[in-house]
Order: sequence, then C-alpha cells, then structure tokens
Amino acid sequence: MLVRVLLYVTELTLAVGIRSASAAALSADTNQSSPTPAADATVCEIAASPEAFDGKLLRIHAYINRGFEDSTLHDPSCPEEALVNWRGSSTPVPKIWSDFANEVGYWKVKGYAPLVKDDQLRLFRRLLDERSRTHQMTGATMTGTFYSGKPLKVNGRATTLRGYGHMGCCSLFVISTVESVDTDYANDLNYSAGDWNVGLPLGCTSEQMLGLPTNEMLLAWQLAANQGQDEWRYDAKQTAEDQLRKLKSGSFGSTSGGTTRLLVPGKSDLSAPADSRPAETLLETASTTFLKRFEWIEGDQTAHFVIVVTRPYWLLKTAGTPERVIWAPAAASVLNCQTPRTRNKKR
Repeated sequence: MLVRVLLYVTELTLAVGIRSASAAALSADTNQSSPTPAADATVCEIAASPEAFDGKLLRIHAYINRGFEDSTLHDPSCPEEALVNWRGSSTPVPKIWSDFANEVGYWKVKGYAPLVKDDQLRLFRRLLDERSRTHQMTGATMTGTFYSGKPLKVNGRATTLRGYGHMGCCSLFVISTVESVDTDYANDLNYSAGDWNVGLPLGCTSEQMLGLPTNEMLLAWQLAANQGQDEWRYDAKQTAEDQLRKLKSGSFGSTSGGTTRLLVPGKSDLSAPADSRPAETLLETASTTFLKRFEWIEGDQTAHFVIVVTRPYWLLKTAGTPERVIWAPAAASVLNCQTPRTRNKKR
C-alpha cells in the first residue's frame, strides 16, 4: 500500500512538472514570436515631437551623413533642413544623431535591442564608408530605439543642445537592424548634407558668409521650371550669375552674415595678391556632375566672390527625374584677398 502511494505521488509530481515546463515553454515561445513591433515614423515627425517618440522602437527611412564629427539623420521629405538654407524656416530642424547598437556605450542609454549583424548591415557599413569619402549620404530603412534629448541649460538658460552626439547637439537613434539599403543614387544629384565651406585661396585672409535663397524659394523655382519658366536654372553658370547679381544688389544680404561689404582700396598697408586671372569675369574653378564652384574677382583685386551651386537630392521628388533637377546656390562668400604691401627700403 505504501509503495502504491509513493508511486502515485511520484507520477503526480512528474505530471505537474511536465505541465509547468510546457506552459513555461509555450509562454517563452509566445514572447519570442510576438516582440514589440516597431512603429513606422519619419525623421520629420520625430523632429516635430521628439518627446512623443522617446524610448520607442521605430522603423524609419533616412539618410545618414557620416563625416567629421557628424553622424546625423536626414530626410528629403523635410526640405527645411536639407542642404541649403533652413534659417528662415519655422519648421523644426531635425537634429538626430545615429549610432549602431554596439557603439552606444558612451551614451549610457538602456532598453535598446542588440545589433543584428547580417548582410544588410555589412552592405550598409561598406556604402557608408565609400560614399562618405565624397561627402555623400547613404540611405537605408532601419529599426532602432529613439531617445529624446532634453534641452541643456547653459548659465541657467535653455539651449538647442540636447545632450547626445557631437557637442551635445542632438537626440539619439540607436540602430539595431538594417532592413534594406538604398544602392541606386543619381550621379547628377548631390546627396550631401551641406556645402558651406568655400575655402580660402592663397593670399586671402578672411571670408564673410553671404545670404542664400531659402529652401522654400528653391522649391518654388523647381516648380516654375517644371512648368517651363526660368529654364535657365538648368544651367549652372547662369544660376551662379543670378546669385552674384542678387548678392551685389543686397537681395540676400540679411539672410546669413549681414550685408555685403567690399574693401575700400588704399585703406591699409595691404595690397591685392598677384593673380593672373581676369577680373570682373565669372570663372569656374571646380566642377563635378552635381557641384560647381565659381569665383568673381572685383576690379580692385581685393574682393573675391565665391559661389557654389549644386543640384540638391531632395528636389528629385518635385522634379520627377534627376536631369530635371535645377541648379541651386549652396554657398556664397566674399573673400578678403590682400598681402603686405611691398615697401622701398631707404638707403
């Protein structure tokens, strides 16, 4: 009798254990097969309400600008932040720093999924490296966790800095999965996040940034060109000539950097450097399929205008085809070009 009771208790214990183990396994399988789905979002939506997406797993399509002290996200559907001049816009400018999930230890964030290391990730990393050498962005559809940066205070005043990225510039997107990678880019379009630096030629000592058309203006110009108006905007040199006229007339003087002030000859111990190029002629000094640099030397040789025109990638949606994207001013400066004046020594 005692043996039967022991056998019954043993069988009952085993049955309960098996049922408990099966239930736990079923629960684990259910959890694994039903992870929290990523919510679809755009860079523009996140920029408009970053707090609403804080800590959430998101799926986005965006371009990453990988360069010196830069790993920010960009989206052609937010032209207010793209490439040229967002300073006159009231639309929030996306400032979202991106890092892969295996590279975010410095930011001390928690709750993100581990990085999926597969062929899509390897392709994305390779293109990021290749395209960044020519300052071109790379696009992909990614899932990751977003962390909304909190406005930082300096001397008790809130700033636009948000704590992540270079100098605390941004919010943070931690990439866990690369779902697909953009591999088709038009050679005639500029996928850069900006071309503000025009450089200082030999003999030039300073530059003054000059105004540019806003992105809203560029969009209006593209729409007009689509309808057959001002088709000269399809020509890079004519676009640069138009920008030069507007700079000299003061049309863009207050947009970025104040009014255009040319140097007055004879007011210092400096003179114009030797330059064999013709003055008062628009010269093309650098050229690619999507970006051209022009220079105008004033008659006194001391002031040089530099204008960079390009074909922005974000206008493609409006233009329809790459060859119908207009040329647009992307950078403008006036340079101070003087060297110490040669003096005759007294005997």
